[in-house]
Amino acid sequence: MTGKLMLAAGMLVLFASVQAAPSADKVPSAQEDAVARKKAEKEELAKIQELEKQCAELRSRIRKKRVQLLKNNPKLTKMYMDLVRQARELALELDSNREIQELNDAFSDADKKLRQLKQQRQQKNKELEEQKNGLRK
Repeated sequence: MTGKLMLAAGMLVLFASVQAAPSADKVPSAQEDAVARKKAEKEELAKIQELEKQCAELRSRIRKKRVQLLKNNPKLTKMYMDLVRQARELALELDSNREIQELNDAFSDADKKLRQLKQQRQQKNKELEEQKNGLRK
């Protein structure tokens, strides 16, 4: 009887393990998993692009509405003009400071040098591209 009991227990364990083990067609392969990830990534990128498009459209509508309000509402127009006037006055006061003038001059010099270096680099890159294209032909 012990032998029959052991045989029955063994069969139960075997049966349980077969039932618990997932079948080969239920487990996605690495390739199927990669395809699913790519599909999810494409869907996510499409959603991001759609939301970026929606945000750009809404920003444009907000800007247009603000301009419309500034043009059509005398109170807002006056407030805007006062703000622009104050900003101009503030800029003039700040720029009249000697230290600010020196900093602005130094910035202008550095910016000019930077633009020249960028232009030289672009020219070198263009020449290298032309050389590469000449060698390919």
